[in-house]
Amino acid sequence: MGARAIIEWHQPENELPALLQRNPWLSPGTFLPALADFVQTARETDHAPSAELFRGWAAERVPYVLGEDETRDRMLFLRPGSDVQFHYLVQLTEDDQPAGQALRVTVRERNLFHPGAGGRWEVTHQAGTDEELFELAAGLLERQAARIRRLTAEGRGGPMPAAHEVADRAAQIRARISRPAEADGRDHEAAGSVTA
Repeated sequence: MGARAIIEWHQPENELPALLQRNPWLSPGTFLPALADFVQTARETDHAPSAELFRGWAAERVPYVLGEDETRDRMLFLRPGSDVQFHYLVQLTEDDQPAGQALRVTVRERNLFHPGAGGRWEVTHQAGTDEELFELAAGLLERQAARIRRLTAEGRGGPMPAAHEVADRAAQIRARISRPAEADGRDHEAAGSVTA
């Protein structure tokens, strides 16, 4: 059973979504870490993390994140009766972030299988800054690594990535988060340079 998803990406200069794709299998634990990696790459090269750049980056590095471009009205997939479980709303907005624009992401999930849920959407994850996105992505990967360890210890589960590889990726993303200079005398520049 797939985690069917819609990625909807908006940019200040466009009224319509700059990217609207339907993916038959795209869980938050896959999409948000990929988005965090993309944002880091864009910031390192002093680019705003646009939909165009994301499409090219993902095609080269994580093609499984991309789906099929959707030409129908996005509201078709958000109404009751749709089989879409996850809605990823990505908004590029003017802000004081590097490159002058902030990327905000909201993940909504619809419980299609719980009796009485009625297909209502619920916001499950939100990030309004790069650092919030990094924190969110690292946390998802850390929970995934813990689950893999538990299933492996119980002798359950099918093919899975190695828990230590998932945990290492979480640590790499978490290392991007700026931390205030600590009382041990480290200077502010060193503490803040991890997100540049």
